Amino acid sequence: MREMPGQSISTCALAALAVVLVADSANAQDSAWAYFESDGLMQAGTVTAAGDQLIIKCDERGDGKVAAVFFSTRPLKQPGARPIPRDIRLRFDNGAPRTVVWPYYEQTAIAMNTRRERQLPEFLGWLADANALQAQFDPVDGGPITLEFAVSGAREAVARVYEACGDSTNPLG
Repeated sequence: MREMPGQSISTCALAALAVVLVADSANAQDSAWAYFESDGLMQAGTVTAAGDQLIIKCDERGDGKVAAVFFSTRPLKQPGARPIPRDIRLRFDNGAPRTVVWPYYEQTAIAMNTRRERQLPEFLGWLADANALQAQFDPVDGGPITLEFAVSGAREAVARVYEACGDSTNPLG
């Protein structure tokens, strides 16, 4: 069975990333993003006070390997191997809401840029020059979950991750 991006993210690794993100973001004046590098692969992320995260990352080098991952501290679906496509309502800055469909895993929703899944380029285009992002999830069980992220500096974060991951398909150029 093919491993999906995000499935290899352990809870421990996410907790470590959250600590790094909180520490590094305090040092960045113009950017809400912090960076984490492991085994030559880079991740950029921003974290809420509650520990929810938006991460731009790759699990391996190469074209089409970068993904965007929302990590929720609350469950999005019941545990299980198969993701469930569900709506996410996105609002960048004070713009109109946009509804996208991403696969939900237990505590993550993931956008990729593969032949079968093309959510990532559009999302990164909206994210690139935004300062704030509100993402509302529709969990399988329970009411809506709304996460709010500071995302200023996203264009640079995306560029750094694509470069470090050796991915030439950066939709931002």
